[in-house]
Amino acid sequence: MIGLISATTAGAVARDRLAAAWPDRTRVYEGPVPDAVRAAFAECGQLVCFLATGAVVRLVAPLLGDKASDPGVVCVDEGGRFAVSLVGGHGGGANELARAVGEVLGAEPVVTTATDAAGLPGLDTLGLPVEGTSPPCRGLCWTASRSRCVPKWPGRCRRCRSRTRARTRSG
Repeated sequence: MIGLISATTAGAVARDRLAAAWPDRTRVYEGPVPDAVRAAFAECGQLVCFLATGAVVRLVAPLLGDKASDPGVVCVDEGGRFAVSLVGGHGGGANELARAVGEVLGAEPVVTTATDAAGLPGLDTLGLPVEGTSPPCRGLCWTASRSRCVPKWPGRCRRCRSRTRARTRSG
């Protein structure tokens, strides 16, 4: 389900156009915007917010958990000119949702993930580790700091065999 949230009359018009185009895929959230965003975030797999990106950032920031479980969030500007993939571009489907919203509303999709810009698949779409996980590091996951190995990511460093505590660099 895609949660639709708006704060203004112009936003509501665009929201209603999207709801009419996707009646079985969307749910309109009414009421105070902060409450609507919290409810939609908890109940939906994706959100389209007809609000400024800055406002949405402030509203969803305390709700974010991790990219594997957070819903994709797209923002549509007041003029309906842009559909911005804000959170969950790959895992939450926000990149594709921004493109689909753009088609329906005549808005330009704004997708800023590096892999999309390069025309490559995202690491998270290939089942490769991202954010918080790491492949065997072969000594690449450390930074030298006063001759001590400081792992950058959680997990065991093959070079120093350390999980969380720093050890003297051995090699």
